Amino acid sequence: VSTYERLMELRDYISDRPETCDRTCYSLQNVDGVRLDELAVIGKLQDIDDGSLIRLMDEEYNLRDVKIHLRRLRDLLTSFSRVNAYTAQDNMSLTFLSGITEIDIEALKKGSTKESQLDCAPPCYLIPGSATSNGVPLTPLYFNESYQDCLKELSTSGWNPPPPNRKLQGDLMYVNVETLEGETYNITASITGFFVNRTKDHIFNPAPSSEFPLSHTLAGLLNRISPLFKKNFLILQKVSLKTNPLELVPTPYQVFPWAVPKLDHGYDKQRAEDYSFARVGYEEHLAGQLRDWNDDFQSAKEMPTETIQEKIERDRTIFRVNTDFVAVATKGAIAVVDGNVVAMNPAEPERLRLYIWNNIFFSFAVDCRDQYKQLGGDIAAYRAAGQDVHAIDFVQKLDVDGLHTLETAVIDYCGRRIIAQSLIPGILNRSQENSVIYGSIDSGLTIAADEVFIEQLKKYSQLFRVRPISVVDKFDQDVKIWSSIELKGILGYDRRRYIVDLIKTLPIDVNFIEANESNHDDKPRKYFPLNHGHCLSRLRRELVEAFIAGRYMLYWRLVAIYSYADQQKQFKDKDGVDQHGNEALSELPVESLPSTEEIKEGGKNELSDSNGPNEGQNQSTKKAAAAVGSYSSTELDIRFNPDLFTPNIKFSESESEALGKDKSLAHDAAKFLVESIIPKTVQAVIFNLTSPVDGNSFKDVLHQRGINIRYIGYIASLIANTPELSYVYKLCLTEMITRIAKRTFKELIRRTSFRVLSCAISHFLNCFLLRPSKKKKNRKKHTKPHNLAQDKSDLRWISLSPEDLWKQISSEISTYFGYEIPQIQSDNIPGQYLAKLQRISVLRAFCMQTGVQVVLREYIFDNKKVLTFNDDDIVNIIPRVKHLNPKHCKFYLYLYFFMIYSYITGLIQEALDVLIEALAIFQQVYGPLHPDVFAFLEKFTRLFYSQAVCFQKKATIVSERLFGVDSQETIIAYVHLSLYCHAAGQKRVALRLMYRARYLTCLVFGEDHPDMATIDSNIGLILFATENSQNAIQFLINALEIQQRYYGDDSINAAISHHLLAIVKSTACDFRSAMHHEKQVFNIYNGKFGEKDDRTKESSEFLNRLTGQAVVMQKKVALYCDLHCTTLPMLYCNIFS
Repeated sequence: VSTYERLMELRDYISDRPETCDRTCYSLQNVDGVRLDELAVIGKLQDIDDGSLIRLMDEEYNLRDVKIHLRRLRDLLTSFSRVNAYTAQDNMSLTFLSGITEIDIEALKKGSTKESQLDCAPPCYLIPGSATSNGVPLTPLYFNESYQDCLKELSTSGWNPPPPNRKLQGDLMYVNVETLEGETYNITASITGFFVNRTKDHIFNPAPSSEFPLSHTLAGLLNRISPLFKKNFLILQKVSLKTNPLELVPTPYQVFPWAVPKLDHGYDKQRAEDYSFARVGYEEHLAGQLRDWNDDFQSAKEMPTETIQEKIERDRTIFRVNTDFVAVATKGAIAVVDGNVVAMNPAEPERLRLYIWNNIFFSFAVDCRDQYKQLGGDIAAYRAAGQDVHAIDFVQKLDVDGLHTLETAVIDYCGRRIIAQSLIPGILNRSQENSVIYGSIDSGLTIAADEVFIEQLKKYSQLFRVRPISVVDKFDQDVKIWSSIELKGILGYDRRRYIVDLIKTLPIDVNFIEANESNHDDKPRKYFPLNHGHCLSRLRRELVEAFIAGRYMLYWRLVAIYSYADQQKQFKDKDGVDQHGNEALSELPVESLPSTEEIKEGGKNELSDSNGPNEGQNQSTKKAAAAVGSYSSTELDIRFNPDLFTPNIKFSESESEALGKDKSLAHDAAKFLVESIIPKTVQAVIFNLTSPVDGNSFKDVLHQRGINIRYIGYIASLIANTPELSYVYKLCLTEMITRIAKRTFKELIRRTSFRVLSCAISHFLNCFLLRPSKKKKNRKKHTKPHNLAQDKSDLRWISLSPEDLWKQISSEISTYFGYEIPQIQSDNIPGQYLAKLQRISVLRAFCMQTGVQVVLREYIFDNKKVLTFNDDDIVNIIPRVKHLNPKHCKFYLYLYFFMIYSYITGLIQEALDVLIEALAIFQQVYGPLHPDVFAFLEKFTRLFYSQAVCFQKKATIVSERLFGVDSQETIIAYVHLSLYCHAAGQKRVALRLMYRARYLTCLVFGEDHPDMATIDSNIGLILFATENSQNAIQFLINALEIQQRYYGDDSINAAISHHLLAIVKSTACDFRSAMHHEKQVFNIYNGKFGEKDDRTKESSEFLNRLTGQAVVMQKKVALYCDLHCTTLPMLYCNIFS
């Protein structure tokens, strides 16, 4: 145990031990019997040093302790059931690695188990060319869901609560237990422990039974009264020891699978009691039981950070408060939509109602007070909620003192977007007009400008790249503000200053606003602008930083140019110099500029020889700053106007010149995105620097480069006729279709009653993915749900048809993304648009975006007689949550970059030491399941190769549980683990892992993905190593076809695949085909590198050996034919000799 950990964390170690896993009510004491403070850090406890003994002492129970003890025992008995993982209860999530390998690959590496019994033949659905929509293998067939029951029933008794006289004798609760032997016992939970009482049937007798003595734990008592419980509970403990702890640790946030198998709904009284007595609906009556989220969050931020341990403790507290808040906010949002929370204003229409539940404020993301009327109405309000979360998250990462933000989460559930926020102290006791002391609540008519807020916001404005602006209020007074006009400052009762509504912290994207507003030079543009339905389209922060980096390089280039011009006296008038600078600004691409250090050194050397170095340098700096649009005239400081092109905002007359520069800067940034960033991203994909496999990974690729998703229509138009990018084109189509379908779907289910929701969802999926049934009218007549209300809004979904749905989807894609989906001739409507896409992948993408959870089975989309989806196929609607992501402080970044630097410079041991320290710190802050922990585990496999299998196994489990069992991160993790296992001699395990990677790739995209060539090549080589040449050839041929399709017939990738096929086919004595493939290799190498290249020579030598072996083979065939022999002996071909 580390001395930096708190004593209370010892409880986690105690809970993991089989002999103490069921203990919950105890204290930790030193050898003298003094109880230790469990909140204290171990290293700061007196008389506790290395090697000190800490005693675990049983304590007396109270009612709360008894309930915790029962919950712990129930969790132990059901810890291996995957029901909670499928439903994401208790933050559990799925992992199938152990089910796929069937054996412990770490133990196998040590020689303690054998892998020879594992079947390594490829399943039929994985053979190349057998495209299928089968989702069943997503849950491995090898996995055994069954586990031993220990009890038939464990529930609280109807005799609760104890009568007063028994309470005075120590009784706390009564429990009913039915054992596997069929015996029923009434057990008393008392202050000192658990014992069997004499109650029988309907006769209450709380006296202790003399047959079984008292036990401090319930499991200890059950071991005595039930031999089968003792036996099975011991088996569970042994299995628990073999199970990787990462499989049982809760995730920080809920991770829902999009498809789950049909789950049996078993009889469980304890679950029924938890549901019946849940607190949802009357939390407001429980005084003193609610958590003050805002105070917890702000107090955590104000914790000291002088030492490293204090920084770790602060970051861990902030992270845990945030994860708890997100969990409760998600539960509360579901309760709000389900109607289980009483509104603060029940007389208002439903969309305008406000709620408070568990000290969290809930509201719908709609334009309730016409605040967004000029910006796009409800569409703008919906978009603003997401932008607010991203801005708050950025403020949290800046970690600047003075201003505070609120804990915030945005939950999408059942077609509604709910905003959850912590409460500002005192905000409910006064009107909004009296609360806001900075900003405007009426779109600029009245503007408050508190001086203290202004001083604090000056720091934020520089970090946010926001230019201070002067606006005119309704009294014709100029007011200078250092943020967008929508940002509001509130002084809470706790004297903290809060900022809310950070929806305009990024510059506007002029490519998606009206042409008459954004086209300042009146020049027509080919593709843009597009009308996006709202005026809140903003550039991404990654793009802003990239744009400023380009301006930084250009700035120093211009400084050098102006300095050189002044020195040489080549330009005598100001216009000439400005013209030269403007030409440099417009003509010089960023990538052609020299390095910053070269520019600085060159400028210094040139200025040092001039007569007036300071004066000349100042003039050059001012001219360069003006040319690149800097806010400051003495240095580079790029800032944007947050309220540019915002309706109903009147700027001061003094802003007229600055507004022109603001518009020019905004257009330059948008132009930089379209003409520089997007083409470079396309080039990166062409050169295989990145290869997204599904919508989430594609979105991450775009976002990392500062490209908004709304540009996928433009990207699709660029790459539509580029064969090597056909898979990216399919991803663009899938994203556009599913995102627009999601908008229609949310509108549909928002107006549908819960009574017919599953029927409406299945009907929508049939219209979305299937051909219309010929018996459509009869279906409507006979499948109409019973007992519907007369409200017509319940039945609007019935009138939806595939023709109407796809007409709407096509139209909105054209309007929203500016792209016309190509159609082909087909006998069904969806087939006209989805011909190029795999429908199971479209279904997966749609479910992941909308939260629909379907049954895991094989879906047949081309059946003309039977509809694919029915009511029973819809399992659930799960919430989709956007929340803050508290990140580590700068100290951890220093560790990370130092590790990268050490690795690059060859200091492997130093990099490994830093990596071990950083991983330990990250696990202290975030726990074992976090994306940063996953990244460090991946780094470990490269630095600590002898333990690569161990660390990659952990990374794979973490990836499955965090990102999903079918995410791109998981696919890559399986490929890496397979390669490490193969290097360790575990060929059959490596094959199973590679099969899993291939199936997941087929499921989320299809077979025609560039990464499939790598996977199939690896499968082919491993199969060849296991002497299964026939199947190996199938996979290698498929890899070759994919390489030729995406990289060309004469590419290096194709040459490698040809060479692998030549090797495998030569060992199978198919020399004619092997020579054909190797000739292709020779021609490719000879054409690209020439005859003298080593690769060309090696190919030529191998081709000669194949020719010689073919001649020998032909002679043997002729000899045996002459002797009329009907059988041929095995010819062992040693091609490597």
